Amino acid sequence: MYWATCGTSSTIRRRVWSLRELLDIIQQPLLPGSVIKIAALAAALESGAITARTSIVCTRSVVVDGHRLTCTHPDLHRPLTPDEALALSCNVYVATVAGRMTRASLDRALTSLGLPPSDPSTSVRASALGLEGNGATPRALVGAVARVAGVPDPPPWRASTLDTIREGLHR
Repeated sequence: MYWATCGTSSTIRRRVWSLRELLDIIQQPLLPGSVIKIAALAAALESGAITARTSIVCTRSVVVDGHRLTCTHPDLHRPLTPDEALALSCNVYVATVAGRMTRASLDRALTSLGLPPSDPSTSVRASALGLEGNGATPRALVGAVARVAGVPDPPPWRASTLDTIREGLHR
């Protein structure tokens, strides 16, 4: 048996989970959240929508398909580069570059990481931020990050793309 704590600070609950229940839970698809920013930035780099030197000012807040996202990272008082945006999980940067790329480029990056392609019924921006669309299992999300690290093999991206993404993950 395993203990898990869930909820917000005002509604914390404890529950005992069996190993079977935990295994079932990690096999359930969920929205990927910020992990998908790896694929989104790689897609933008691979497609030429941005370069490793493309800098964008974070305006601290962005609305994507009715979702208001507020960046909580420190304000650096200067534009961010892709590796900095990934390190800081900057919603404004990813939303901006997602508006410059095609669904096909996002889907290529997603599938190269072993993730499902985006849902055509959602916008590229919402998909690139993990707000809507197809889910992925926690196992698949961990596998995607492992592929960027080269385990078992890196995705078929240019070396410059891999370098930028890896730099962002190491910051």
